[in-house]
Amino acid sequence: MPIFNFYRFENKQVDNGPSFFAAEEAAEARFNQGKYQSPRECFGSFFTSKQRHQLSIMKSHGSAGAYNHELYNCDVVVSACQNVILLELESNGTKTTIENKKRVKHPNHPYCRVIIDNREGYQIVAIEKNAAFSGDTDKAALVLQKGFNQKLSVYGREIVIQPLHKKTTDFWPVVWDIRKKFNDRVRFIKLDFRGEGENKSADGLMALITQLARKGDCAALLELSHKPGSPEINLQELHDDLTNIAAICLNEGIFDLTVHFAHFGCYRYGADIMAQFGIEEEAISSFGVELLGCFDGNSPTFALIQWMDKMNEILKDYANTGILQKGRKKGPRRKAC
Repeated sequence: MPIFNFYRFENKQVDNGPSFFAAEEAAEARFNQGKYQSPRECFGSFFTSKQRHQLSIMKSHGSAGAYNHELYNCDVVVSACQNVILLELESNGTKTTIENKKRVKHPNHPYCRVIIDNREGYQIVAIEKNAAFSGDTDKAALVLQKGFNQKLSVYGREIVIQPLHKKTTDFWPVVWDIRKKFNDRVRFIKLDFRGEGENKSADGLMALITQLARKGDCAALLELSHKPGSPEINLQELHDDLTNIAAICLNEGIFDLTVHFAHFGCYRYGADIMAQFGIEEEAISSFGVELLGCFDGNSPTFALIQWMDKMNEILKDYANTGILQKGRKKGPRRKAC
């Protein structure tokens, strides 16, 4: 199941820049700059059709203060559909192979999927956590922010992307929230081995399980699933034990506790306590293609949009944690860029 890290973004006027959407300048600005009635519509205009954006990012080169521009390919896979967009953002790297007994480097461009929810009151960016950008979604967020801000600058606008972290380190509130708000149930819970922080190891049994995971190149250390015929695992009986395991995940930094629900997707809990949630692959692949039937009088919609509606409710309990910037440390283990 694909895991996404969640961010909020603000569409704001550039400091000391022109305000093409101020009330007194709106008519003239729309005449000179285009047909956009609002900043939200202006930003959404970059995603109204399937196309490739090349995002230019200035990076320092060497120690002499020189800079160069690096281009990142960003494809609009599903154009603005009910103001929700699906992108594929490529990272730039190299892959080494052995040819004629020599190491040869080749360009390598793994990509991550990005969901932008540009609806009024939502302003969500969800970035897939995978091999792209070495698994650091903050790097991908910076590329999106800087790249699209160059395009928005002619309108006197910029987007500011902010990571979302839990307001509390408690494991259970999100679990109970999803069950109650969306009438959902827990299918299984997995303890995953993150594979980072090789110098760290938990004590006792956790140390032994960790050693087995490393030897076997495994991901999941433990899985608790409901019995056949039972709708849900007994969370009340597991409460204290899972609370202790969650504390280990929070402190050690090499484990994640992932709760899989029957309908919602999954919720991941770990040391960085960032908003991490998963959704079934089918909901992503069917976006823009297959509408869900509605029996409650509402208009048909897509599974991905239904999920983003739920995420907007869940993320109200998460806090913005500052502005992304180069060198910003994120948790005890890594840098943003």
